[in-house]
Amino acid sequence: MHGAPLRESPKAMSGLKTLLALLQVSMIVGCAGMEPRLPDPSGVFGEYHFPAAPSATSLCQQRVYGSGLEITWEAFAVPVAPAELVTFYRERLGSAGFTPEGEGGTWKLPAGAVRPQRVLSILPADADGPHRQCEKSPPAGTRSIVVFSRTVGSVE
Repeated sequence: MHGAPLRESPKAMSGLKTLLALLQVSMIVGCAGMEPRLPDPSGVFGEYHFPAAPSATSLCQQRVYGSGLEITWEAFAVPVAPAELVTFYRERLGSAGFTPEGEGGTWKLPAGAVRPQRVLSILPADADGPHRQCEKSPPAGTRSIVVFSRTVGSVE
C-alpha cells in the first residue's frame, strides 16, 4: 500500500544482523596481520610505470621539449627519508639503471639506454631540483622529493 509505514519482520532483521556480523568477522580476519598496502600504482604512477611512492603528495607536472623529444615530469613530496625510499624502490625495481646520488639516487630505464624512456629521481626535500619550479610547496613533514619523468613522444 502506498504511503504505509514499512514493517520490519523479525526474520528479515535476524538475517540482516547475521550478514552484518559476517562482514565484521571477515574484515577482522581478512585484515589481521596484514601490512599496510601502498596505493595501487594506477593513475599518475601508472603513467610513469613506477610503483607508487608511500604517502606521496603531488606538487606539479610539467612538460619539457628539447633534442626532438617531449618529456613529461611530475614531482611528489614524500614524508619518508631518501635512503628509505631508495630501499623501497630497490626492492621493487632492482639496481639496474640505478645511480646513487648523495642520500638519494636516480633510476634511468631501460638501463643503459642512450635516451632513457623513464626516470625516477629521489632527492632530499631541501635539495635543488625541478620541484623548485612548482607553485605548490611541499607540505610540512616532507623528507624527500620523488620526480618521475617519461618520454611521451617526439617533437616533429
